[in-house]
Amino acid sequence: MSSGYGINGGPSRCFEFWQDFRKCYLNAESPAECKLAKDDYFECLHHTKEVSLETNKLDRALTIKERTIERQHEESKRAREAAKKGGLGAVGLGFIEPQAEAKA
Repeated sequence: MSSGYGINGGPSRCFEFWQDFRKCYLNAESPAECKLAKDDYFECLHHTKEVSLETNKLDRALTIKERTIERQHEESKRAREAAKKGGLGAVGLGFIEPQAEAKA
């Protein structure tokens, strides 16, 4: 609240930002000079940048997860194709060498 009184009677969480914005606005020659103070006050009230940042982090994490799944799918597809060409009939894990390679 811009009145300065919070829910429990003390100063509200954004009152200091309101005071800074008000002081700037009263002393400025043009309102445009107080854009940073206004942005700070509105961010304290509405948390728009904080929410946007969290949304961006979530979107990035989902994108990374999707790319990882696609890459793993491609790698497993290549491994299956290589196993079929090698005549193994199953995808090898690389622990046991095929007998043709072991004799050579």
